[in-house]
Amino acid sequence: MAEGKPTEAQTHYARFPSLFRPDWLAVATAAQVRFGVGVWGGVLSTTAKQLQYQADYLKKLSEAERPSDAVTSSREFVQKVVSSVAAEGRQVFDRNVALIAASRQVG
Repeated sequence: MAEGKPTEAQTHYARFPSLFRPDWLAVATAAQVRFGVGVWGGVLSTTAKQLQYQADYLKKLSEAERPSDAVTSSREFVQKVVSSVAAEGRQVFDRNVALIAASRQVG
C-alpha cells in the first residue's frame, strides 16, 4: 500500500461516517439509535415469525397423505406469508414514523 493513500475502510468512513466508524454509537444521536433499534427490532420480529411459518409449513408437508394436501398447505402458507409481511411491514413503518415525529418534537 502506498503511503498517504487512504485505505478502503477510510474511504467508507469518509462517504458514510456514521455507518462505518467503529464508534458509530458514540456519534449517533438518541433519535438515530431509537430509530435503528426500532427498525431492527421489527425486522427481527418479522423474520422470527416468517421462520416459524416455514417450520409449520414443512411439518404440514411432511404429514401430507395426498398431493392435494400438499397443494392446500402450500396455498395456505403463501397466503399467510404475504398477508403477514404486508401487515408487519406497515406496523414497522408506522412505528418508525412515530419515532421520527417524536424526535423532532424533542430536539
